[in-house]
Amino acid sequence: MPVPFWGNGNWAVPHRLHHQSDMAMERQPEEALLVPDTLAEDTTVRTDHNRSNPRPRSPFTHLAVLTTVLVPITLLPYIVARRNTSQLRRRLNEYAVIIARLQRDSKTNTLENRLRDDRFTGLLTEIRQESRNNNAEIRQGLEKLRNDTEHQKVAQATTDNVHRSELQQILEETRRTR
Repeated sequence: MPVPFWGNGNWAVPHRLHHQSDMAMERQPEEALLVPDTLAEDTTVRTDHNRSNPRPRSPFTHLAVLTTVLVPITLLPYIVARRNTSQLRRRLNEYAVIIARLQRDSKTNTLENRLRDDRFTGLLTEIRQESRNNNAEIRQGLEKLRNDTEHQKVAQATTDNVHRSELQQILEETRRTR
């Protein structure tokens, strides 16, 4: 006769009576079944044995339980880490674009500064050269003015001497004529 296990709803039939209990169930209605004492003892022993030592579980059941416990424990940090990694990669890519722009701008500014420096150096060289040329022209002009002034002084002195001598002559003639 089937004996219920506690809690799981399965029916257990003692091994040697399995065939007999099926035949007894077919012959008598459920209320009229009588269990002999030997069967009752054997069933209680078997039932107590089943209660203290539950039926061994299959490796697939253990694997399923282990998987349902371990998968969330391992996947949750992985998902969080992957999301953080993807955010960090996105930021890194943004920073790489910014750095590339800054490098390009820096190169452009450096080239512009070199061009300005070259122009400034060229202009400074031109100004120095023009200053040297102007100084040379001024020196030449001053030298020419000195020479001209000396010539004019000499010429003026000569002219003055000539005029004096003429005046002296005229004065002497006027004195004589008087």
